[in-house]
Amino acid sequence: MKTVMAIGLSFLFTVALGAQPTEKKKPLPPIPELLKQLNSEEAQVRTEAKVRLVEHGEAAGLAAAQALPDASPATAYDLIMVIFHTGTKVGIPALEKTWNSSRDLRVRLAAAMVLCAFDRDYVRYQDFILKAASGDDQTVSLAAMQMLGYIGDPRVVPILKDIFYDRERPDQVRQAAIWDLSHTPVQSSAEALVGILDDSSVDWFYKEIAIAGLRGLASEPGMAEIVNRLLEEVQGLPSGGSKAE
Repeated sequence: MKTVMAIGLSFLFTVALGAQPTEKKKPLPPIPELLKQLNSEEAQVRTEAKVRLVEHGEAAGLAAAQALPDASPATAYDLIMVIFHTGTKVGIPALEKTWNSSRDLRVRLAAAMVLCAFDRDYVRYQDFILKAASGDDQTVSLAAMQMLGYIGDPRVVPILKDIFYDRERPDQVRQAAIWDLSHTPVQSSAEALVGILDDSSVDWFYKEIAIAGLRGLASEPGMAEIVNRLLEEVQGLPSGGSKAE
């Protein structure tokens, strides 16, 4: 009996959205005011500013790109994430300049991630992140692994599988590879996670992380049906549309 059978049908799930209470949103502060708040010494103020900037959409992304050259490393990282979450591809030239000129590795990793996500010279910037992920400094490795999880491109999936199955890698890095797969909402990620569950050579410690990852992956738009179907197939269950004869 395959290992996945131990999970049982209770693991198969669907994502249901219930009626949510309507909340009256506060009016958005002006973009220049929010950009100033990114320089605050209070983490909560900076976090709130980022959220509200993203709500402004591409206008805020453009403003973030314009502010990037003169920003401190901490603020530059936040500006890069605003560009990323608003999908502001006109910010690509600013991201490239920052990647080339910054001496802060965290900023360069973030810029490389967004450039990958925007499909700008993908292999070059992915290789930069991978090199950092493969280094001896575990703090740097985990920061780079986090960036791999943000890219959201199917091309990152085979690399994450290789990292997970490399038993020479530190345990935290291998865990991060599972996390990254669960944050890459494509079918190949679901296949990789189900494959981990069905692999008798993989310790149950990792399988439990993969189960949690699949739950998260299934909450992404269009992924619940894919995850359920893959689990049904690996457990030898009939698909929902078949009938017994």
